[in-house]
Amino acid sequence: MLLRFLPIPKKVIWGKSNFFKNFGFNEANIGELWMIGSENKIINFNSITLSDFSKKFPKMIFGNRFPLPRFPILIKYISTSDWLSIQVHPDDKFAIQTESEPWGKTEMWFFLETEKNAKIVCGLKKKVTKEEFISLINNSSFNEILNYVDVSENDWVLIKPGVVHAIGPEITLLEIQMNSDLTYRIFDWGRMDLDGKPRKLDIEKALKVINFQDNLKLIKGSEKVNLVFPTFTAETIEIGKSCEIEFNTSGNSFNIIIPLNNSLIISNELINKYETILITADHGKYKIRGNNNDKFFLIKMKGD
Repeated sequence: MLLRFLPIPKKVIWGKSNFFKNFGFNEANIGELWMIGSENKIINFNSITLSDFSKKFPKMIFGNRFPLPRFPILIKYISTSDWLSIQVHPDDKFAIQTESEPWGKTEMWFFLETEKNAKIVCGLKKKVTKEEFISLINNSSFNEILNYVDVSENDWVLIKPGVVHAIGPEITLLEIQMNSDLTYRIFDWGRMDLDGKPRKLDIEKALKVINFQDNLKLIKGSEKVNLVFPTFTAETIEIGKSCEIEFNTSGNSFNIIIPLNNSLIISNELINKYETILITADHGKYKIRGNNNDKFFLIKMKGD
């Protein structure tokens, strides 16, 4: 079965709404569009959420595997007019022990549109101790050790737990992440939120989860993606000259497909560019048809 989802828009102070008009959302301040996650409603299955569907039909999602506590992936588009907060995410151990969550947060950014000189923050320029980092925060000078990285369209970056990071302005990207909302803000440029109140910082927790021993390694590439997350894998695939590729869920795992540069035909259904669809584990063989060099993301459970 091929499942299609109703996207969920999220308003934020740094949002840039132009990109989201492609999906029929015209409101101001939209900065995120959640495409697949636990709370997304399934358009072609009674509008129930993916969470409810997973509980009712666990084998259609997880196949022969033991069902996970919740659907493990959150996929969203992000489009920015300003810097996001400087932040960090926890690992599995901290999430389980401190937040009573099933896992921490690893995420990947695939850059779709960038203005000239677009930048992100990813890691630190040099190794510092926790005490040195605290001193830099207190003196409002920790910006000098942040690692600013130039990014362009079709680049990708992997953000591991414990790595300090932020997305810069005038960037539109696809984010594929563990289904977790655990984010600890370290610095937010002194801004007020949409409600006129200062945005919450979580410096105490951030200091507990920042990996001060390994914050210098930048995991970045361009074009081809083939990454392994704690519970799933994500890769980009080109259709090639045959203009058709066959896959098989084999009853083992759902497959998620995201067309990146053109619409595709999947199991005789037209899937629009940037649409995010899920093929259930019991679907079996299916074909993806498109043009030579059409590219898409394939996401599935780890070990499938």
